[in-house]
Amino acid sequence: MARLRSKTCRPTKAEKSSSEIVSGKPLSRRVWGQRPGQLGGGLSASTGTRLQERKRKLPGRLARMLTVIIGIAFVFSSACTIKPTQSSDDKAIKTVTPGVLTVGTSTPFPPFEEKKGDAFTGFDIDLARRIATLMGLRLRVVNVSWEGALPALRRGRFDMLAAAVSITAGRRREYDFSDSYITSNQSVMVRTGSPIHKVAHLRGKVVGVLIESTGQDAARGISGLKRLDTYDMMQDAFEDLVLGRLDAVIADSPVADWVSRRQKELSVAATIHTNERYALVVRKGNRPLLDALNAALARMRARGDYDRLCEKWFGKKL
Repeated sequence: MARLRSKTCRPTKAEKSSSEIVSGKPLSRRVWGQRPGQLGGGLSASTGTRLQERKRKLPGRLARMLTVIIGIAFVFSSACTIKPTQSSDDKAIKTVTPGVLTVGTSTPFPPFEEKKGDAFTGFDIDLARRIATLMGLRLRVVNVSWEGALPALRRGRFDMLAAAVSITAGRRREYDFSDSYITSNQSVMVRTGSPIHKVAHLRGKVVGVLIESTGQDAARGISGLKRLDTYDMMQDAFEDLVLGRLDAVIADSPVADWVSRRQKELSVAATIHTNERYALVVRKGNRPLLDALNAALARMRARGDYDRLCEKWFGKKL
């Protein structure tokens, strides 16, 4: 977008005009009605010597007066220039690649993000795709490890992070979050038939969590654990749970529900009510992009797109 153009005040007619002083009286450069060879103020061609002196001095004096006039006009113009307080470019959405919304994610974390072959699928992916369309941009997805996702965003590797990221006070200090789009808790997952039925039963047990996650935060608040194992990928934790290497896994409730419906050997034993909110993440201070994301999310809700995505991936409206 173009910048706001500056407006310059023009000098008045009085400031544009100039005059010379002859015998203490102003004399206009042009006196209407004069005959050739006659000057105003009663001086005629008979005063030849004086007239010749004026002709000799006129170029030098004219140059000096023009210099003064130009200087006055320049100062007046500078004083009257309206300086824009904010360029329209400051409000423009700037992306890592022009015309493309580059989105970071971390797979596998179904049903939010998953990679099958070269294709990305999941709720977050569909959400990002719809947002990009509403913004008139193409979508590019970058897959990174969960532990390195937020640092990669900060370094500018992508424009936003869509990876079921919970809003926390610590993260808010370093990043900006969109309006939330999912509310979640933490669930305790166990092998089907396990004697663990509530959080208190985890005392003396080995529990697995995703590293640097709110699930890890919740597990740290449980007293008496035998050991807390962290994983780079949630899928690895579920596999170790199936194999008996873990007694339980603490995971985001939408993920735990999705897994338990597809893996009959795993069940949800208890819920830790954390009341988390997922949101899209952008670099701190990127207000134009943040506003555009929130506008797109609001439009999706108003048009029913959001509910359709929830029914597709969770089997119900959220």
